[in-house]
Amino acid sequence: MKEIPIFFPNNIMDPPPRYVVDYRASCLAMTSQNSMSAVDSSHDDVHVVDEALTEAASVSEVQLQGKNFLVTTSALVDQPEVISVALFPTGGNNQLGAPKTVELNTGDLVVVSARAVSIDPTSFKAAPLSPPLFRLVLVGSQGIIVSLALDENLVLDMANPLKVLFPEEYVPVALQSHITSALLRPTMVEFLSSKRHHIVIALSPSLMIVDWMTSGKCEVWTESQCREDMKARQRILDFSNFAFGRIDNGVVDMAPTAAVCVSSNKPKGSEGTDVVFTIHSDASIRKWLVDTDKSLRPFHVCTKIAKELPSPSTWNDARNSVAMSARLYGQTFALGLYIKTNSILEGESACNIWAFNGQITSSFDESLELWIPNDVQNVVSMAFNPTDPRCSLCAVFEYCKGTNSQNKSGIHVVMYPHDHIVIVGSQPEFMTTDSLDQIAAVERDRINALSYGETVLADFDEEESSPSVDEALNAVDALHLKFLFRPMFPRGNGTVLPPSDSCIRRALSKLVSNYRREQGMSIELETIKTLYEWRKRDKYRERISSFTNKYGRNATNSSQPMLESVYESYVRISREEVPKEEIGEEIVIEGQTENGLLTEIETHQNRWRQLLRQIWEEEHNLRLPLHVAWLNRYGLPVMLRGGVSSILAPPSQRRMANPLYLELDDACSRILSCIEADPSKSRYLYNIEGRVATYVSRFLLKPYPQSSIEDDLTCLGRWAAYKQGDLQNLRNALVAATNAGEILDWVGSNQQELLFSSDLDLNVFGPTDAGEFPNNQLRQAACTSIVRTVDAIRRAQLGKCLLLSALGTEGFVDKVALRRYMSFWKSAIGSSTAP
Repeated sequence: MKEIPIFFPNNIMDPPPRYVVDYRASCLAMTSQNSMSAVDSSHDDVHVVDEALTEAASVSEVQLQGKNFLVTTSALVDQPEVISVALFPTGGNNQLGAPKTVELNTGDLVVVSARAVSIDPTSFKAAPLSPPLFRLVLVGSQGIIVSLALDENLVLDMANPLKVLFPEEYVPVALQSHITSALLRPTMVEFLSSKRHHIVIALSPSLMIVDWMTSGKCEVWTESQCREDMKARQRILDFSNFAFGRIDNGVVDMAPTAAVCVSSNKPKGSEGTDVVFTIHSDASIRKWLVDTDKSLRPFHVCTKIAKELPSPSTWNDARNSVAMSARLYGQTFALGLYIKTNSILEGESACNIWAFNGQITSSFDESLELWIPNDVQNVVSMAFNPTDPRCSLCAVFEYCKGTNSQNKSGIHVVMYPHDHIVIVGSQPEFMTTDSLDQIAAVERDRINALSYGETVLADFDEEESSPSVDEALNAVDALHLKFLFRPMFPRGNGTVLPPSDSCIRRALSKLVSNYRREQGMSIELETIKTLYEWRKRDKYRERISSFTNKYGRNATNSSQPMLESVYESYVRISREEVPKEEIGEEIVIEGQTENGLLTEIETHQNRWRQLLRQIWEEEHNLRLPLHVAWLNRYGLPVMLRGGVSSILAPPSQRRMANPLYLELDDACSRILSCIEADPSKSRYLYNIEGRVATYVSRFLLKPYPQSSIEDDLTCLGRWAAYKQGDLQNLRNALVAATNAGEILDWVGSNQQELLFSSDLDLNVFGPTDAGEFPNNQLRQAACTSIVRTVDAIRRAQLGKCLLLSALGTEGFVDKVALRRYMSFWKSAIGSSTAP
């Protein structure tokens, strides 16, 4: 599957309307983005920001006046208290239109669940809505329910925009003393499928259903009361155990609920029965049946003591360590249960998934534990495929493998297929995913391969000049600044946009002690200024160390006495004063020698590498997948990350072509994969690509650099050919079956699967009116796909250069392939510098 970004909430050219949600006063107030600081010191904790991003992420489907819309909510990376709401019109062939956006500043309302709900005003009496409006419902961590009315243009109904319901208003008085201070989690809130104005909330220790829209009525669910009602209907009430017909609301007869999920066979808004599944902190699973048209109280409950589950004492206490998903198939149900434990076994995943099934009105029939790869760190989302009539479970895993220095992380999109004997197959089928994580991994390897110091020294050697330290470091800074703020390669978010200011500042604060943000200073100048402060501190420490060694004093020696004499105090003060006066002299003297210049350049380049890697880490923490939704109307999964929303589309179909050309294309892909799988060789390859980009951008592609690049590519290609070991047969077939003209045709062609051949690949449809222009988000989504496609074609051409050099083809074919590869860089750089 191919991950295609469609929305970038943190990169909006025209700021959308922003409203402050004052739930205490039940009112909205419009505000400007300039009135709030872009970076708040309270958001420096990445874990806090990550929780806010995860809990505010949601995907919903609404229908307004016969039109279908997709609604996403996501918190801003720089301001996690601000929720960006995007409304996408949906068209045929699973296409999305240009989104409309609005931002909501929720303040201290910590949102744990968000859902867009379209409600027919004729379905209940007290509905204040008009047909074109829908409601965005926000549930806070303390049980506060806030709903806002919006139309298809995301214009808020200012006449009656907010409806707020506090726990004191819907929780029975007898039960309020039992409610603990434990905060809600996203898995503890679920909307009913048939009636979206009903919410099931596991407000510890109770489980209750709330009618947030019409009456604000609440009904507490207890197993004792439900069984009492069941016996009463069957007229076999046991009066020895239950002397009264109703259990008091203050009775708590169940362990606290850890997760809730809902499923129904009925369309939304119609009458029918909803099935609610809950898992509790004592490892018991309950199945509730409720018909809200008749009563908010469930009319059936079934409990399973799941002995196959791990002990609750071993469950992980992370916010999303327990989750459930269910689907009904006629009169049977299928339930998926995910639990993450505190397992410390090396080489084994702490994530566990079980599948249960049975009849809706009877007990659980069977269960099956599903296999999970050992490198899985977290289960992002799981759901039974809504478009498959058979029972198949889809899941998205977050994985991490390798050592700390060479770890590789990303996502696995898997499917547990239908099985005729058991619920689903226990072994997953992995779907090939071209995700943003792969692009981010290449970006990290490019950072490790940067060698701008060599480029700077080569430039000065060509000019036959002897640069000073400042001149050399300024040249190094210029190249790294261009790499950071004017990227030429696709980055981890799928674009060529620079990192956000907040990520850069967080990286600087972690690398440079006492870092302070300068108000009114551009981020570029702030970066350079901080780097030179870093350099001065390094020189100061080096000077202190040299003087300490000279006088034979070791500051780290733990055997030194706690008290010092007057003489020792005098010597210490003298030593601390000397370096401050001579730091500047030392830089000049050291820079006058060639070794000193090389040392200064390499040390400064290492600072840049550390900064770029730290920025990458900051973006990686925020780029982790937050939520994946498999929707009923929309056939493709929607993935939400921090700062980008994407769809997972099937790959383009390969067109029929010359079988030998297809074999050659596959060989190119294998060679590139072989090189990129080796850390040192991949660093060498990305170094070559960086040199080519630098030469072309500065119009320095002279015979010497080109011949050097050609030799380096030949060495890499032959190494990969030796590792592959199966290219000799391809070379013989190439010589026997083709002539030079056919080889040139292949060199000049593009791999068909790299091209966007239909609207399905882009999954956005443009303006319907000739006078209408696509908005910034639509243009950015299109540019993202184009940038990735151009980069894929360019890399495929690089693979052809490597393959031809590895096969040892005679003549000028390999030089033609290299020139064509250079031409892609010339056209890309020329278009980026054009007015």
